[in-house]
Amino acid sequence: MRGFISEGANLLLQKLFVKKGVPDNAQFITMDYDAAICHVVYKALGQQVELIGETEIMARGIERIMKANKDAPVICQSFYDDDGHLLSRVQIDAPVRMKLLTPLVKTKDISTTFMTTDAASTRTIDWENDLQLYSQYIDRKEELVAGHMTYINQTEAVRQMMADFMQALLLDKPSDVTTFAAQYFSFHSSEGPEVFQGPKRERAASLSYSNPIGLKQTNSPLDEHVGSE
Repeated sequence: MRGFISEGANLLLQKLFVKKGVPDNAQFITMDYDAAICHVVYKALGQQVELIGETEIMARGIERIMKANKDAPVICQSFYDDDGHLLSRVQIDAPVRMKLLTPLVKTKDISTTFMTTDAASTRTIDWENDLQLYSQYIDRKEELVAGHMTYINQTEAVRQMMADFMQALLLDKPSDVTTFAAQYFSFHSSEGPEVFQGPKRERAASLSYSNPIGLKQTNSPLDEHVGSE
């Protein structure tokens, strides 16, 4: 739906308005509290001083007017600092006012988080509660996951190796998985041992390099495992 602004997008849009200013006739489409489609209008309120704890902060106000179809318009006024952090929010004719209790610690862009000085290395950034940093974290996480899955799907050798290792692991069920994995993958090193010693069986050194424990042979390791018992 063209021009639709959800509640989540509303927060991001107001942060953008703090940085860029509210354009004239900023009108969009949203849903009211009854999930009915209605119009919403944004207006700039100018600047005012907000007392956060014992600190006075110059805040920029944005008014959001949601024109419901049946009821009177719902008017919310929000005030943000220069970095786009929400300081207070009030709904006109409502008894509740939300307000930040303590000032936020100023943070730099996420790209400058890792610095070399000793003082900077001990600095704590509450990125989970910072809307912008957390949004960048989610975007980067999704980008990495997509890249990893693309590589796995396009690389047959990786899928084959993972499948073979999991099959060997489930057959042997070793108590020390780390040692088992080290022995298994040592066959993919030119200096690895010549025979793979599993906890329940020995394998001959004549097996191929790409399939060191013979998982794809006619006589499968499962047959060998069952026969040995």
